[in-house]
Amino acid sequence: MIHARTTKTSSFARSIQLSTHQLLDWSHCYLKPMTCRVTCYVAGRVFTVDCIARNYQEAREVALAQHPNARIVSVTAVFS
Repeated sequence: MIHARTTKTSSFARSIQLSTHQLLDWSHCYLKPMTCRVTCYVAGRVFTVDCIARNYQEAREVALAQHPNARIVSVTAVFS
């Protein structure tokens, strides 16, 4: 059986069509900063660093900038 293709677009296809202005508008994608607790390890001691970052990778970078010799054990978000 051969199915004929129609040129009519579905309602789903019409709903996902975006204008150039909508494609360039990134205001809805703003990442809010969060407070992160980074657990570090240096010379047998475990300590925490609290910082404000956009994501976990940035929190790791902040902790390593403050303590360059540290190893990162964990990164968690703090909701208090």
